[in-house]
Amino acid sequence: GGIELSLTVDRVDRIGDALAIIDYKTGEKDQKVLLGERPEEPQLLLYAMLEPEKTRGICFGVLHSSRMQYRGIKDAQLELGSRVGKISNADPDWSAQMQQWQQILERLAQGYREGRAEVAPVNSRVCGYCHLKPVCRIQESAREAADDNS
Repeated sequence: GGIELSLTVDRVDRIGDALAIIDYKTGEKDQKVLLGERPEEPQLLLYAMLEPEKTRGICFGVLHSSRMQYRGIKDAQLELGSRVGKISNADPDWSAQMQQWQQILERLAQGYREGRAEVAPVNSRVCGYCHLKPVCRIQESAREAADDNS
């Protein structure tokens, strides 16, 4: 989408002619964060676009004290073995999923280039870890919305 990025992929597994891309995380992750119009974890989607014709699966390598497993999305034809964790097949298929991710990433890039900066966290839990509260506009936006509704 016209933005130059420098990316570092944690791990790429070659399975036959296909690639599975893995991003390691120390906390719990669910594959749902890869979906929707504003994915919470878009870096795996970006990694998939590096080799779109070969990539057939993206997942988090969850390194948690209670368990180690993979969680992600893959092409139904890709065999990852029996100890992979929770890997969903793309819906409706991998090609359609890749096209959707490409469109989503292009929309996000366009918004960034245009300077759009809506105050709308996808997940409100991130506010608990933010060090920018003194300059954050979320509280201001909430007050404005409350005033508009009164």
